[in-house]
Amino acid sequence: AQISAGFLRCTARKPNDTELAELLQAYHDVRAEFLHDPSTATELLAMGETPRDPRYDAVEMASMTMVASALLNLDEVIMRN
Repeated sequence: AQISAGFLRCTARKPNDTELAELLQAYHDVRAEFLHDPSTATELLAMGETPRDPRYDAVEMASMTMVASALLNLDEVIMRN
């Protein structure tokens, strides 16, 4: 549901089945990597000015951060001049 909502916010449309499946696979892939080495999730979330809210699981938050990054880098989302 979070991935679909993010896709809708970025593109103003719902993802089709293929797009959703690819994004879910990407989420599961990066989550597995972060679970294997949780310190990489913590390092990712330490970037930026706002500190991470410790109430949320670092692995889950980092995994969704990577999916959000992928969404924001879709050709459909990037404006070109």
